[in-house]
Amino acid sequence: MTGLLDIRRLSVAFGPTRALSDIDLALEPGTRLGLVGESGSGKSTLGLAVLGLLPPDAACTGEVRFQGEPLPWSDDRAMTRVRGRRIGFIYQDPMAAFSPVHTIGTHITRALRAAHPGVGRREALDWSVALLEEVEINKPRERLDHYPNEYSGGMLQRVMIAAALVGDPDLLIADEPTTALDVTTQASVLGMLDRIVEARGMGFILISHDLGVVAEACREVAVMYGGKLIQRVALADLKAEAHPYTRALLEARPTFGKRGQRLSTIADFLPSDWFDDA
Repeated sequence: MTGLLDIRRLSVAFGPTRALSDIDLALEPGTRLGLVGESGSGKSTLGLAVLGLLPPDAACTGEVRFQGEPLPWSDDRAMTRVRGRRIGFIYQDPMAAFSPVHTIGTHITRALRAAHPGVGRREALDWSVALLEEVEINKPRERLDHYPNEYSGGMLQRVMIAAALVGDPDLLIADEPTTALDVTTQASVLGMLDRIVEARGMGFILISHDLGVVAEACREVAVMYGGKLIQRVALADLKAEAHPYTRALLEARPTFGKRGQRLSTIADFLPSDWFDDA
């Protein structure tokens, strides 16, 4: 069986600063992987690199294969046929993802008609309603006529998820999709994402600094530090098989059992014997 995603020796540098170092990561169809690490570990860079969305000054080497074929990073026209249609991407900030002068209906119908040439306006509207229903937005037909500022943060995040599904992708990458949401809304969005990924049978990569968030929607976790992938393990085995850095991440999380205690912190420079070539 052809793998869904195969990343081979992927490295990214911005001038003298190396953001990713020789990343190897493979996903089979239906894999649900959490990509975790502290800020600056390279998680978001990895997601953007896969889709060829890094800025022009990024020096990128290595190869990414999707469903057995190399992704054509150097051909932007070819990559537009991958983005959205075969790989969906959910960005961190829903407020910055939509034009304030266009309705939500305009955003989604344009994306649908771009992903599915030949779809008429009426069909695109009906399809948009179905997508908003799938992400659990009430009165979806009415809400298509609303502007982004008329949505709450949680609802706008749901719209962004709907927009990422317009091409019926085989892989969905979500970059910190619940960062700006309160705990209740976060749980609701994660539950909804879990149901959609399961129903569609998609591969799923959830990028987050929060292991608790990953535990809600993933079955495996890959841990990054300093641009390197240091561990991949089944979520059920995480505590028993945790790498020292992964254990430090777990201990840094606030829990009810630590109430009144000082939280653990992670040093700026970690022991060199934690890593093969650090």
